[in-house]
Amino acid sequence: MEFPDGHLSNSTTSYSSYVNRLYISAGRDWLELNPAFSYRGLKGNTNQGEIILPDINQQVAQMEDFSRCILENTSSDADGEEGLKDMKVIEAIYRSINTGKKVSV
Repeated sequence: MEFPDGHLSNSTTSYSSYVNRLYISAGRDWLELNPAFSYRGLKGNTNQGEIILPDINQQVAQMEDFSRCILENTSSDADGEEGLKDMKVIEAIYRSINTGKKVSV
């Protein structure tokens, strides 16, 4: 992926590879979550040291947040807009694969 400021992302993703790791690097800096996509027990490190993450069940936390929003008539940080942006990127990836051309999002 090419971003408007010229930065590039070289990414791999799969529906079936069972990879549970996220690694990001930028220059000399890096971040790794491993495991990254489990419901609990996420662990992280950076070039500057360990990332301390709470040991919570991610799905439970999200459902509790949604319930709180309903009861308090407030908005969630996971309001669907981010999911919509994700879907636009995924659709652009498929269009790019089908046409062999860059697709703007």
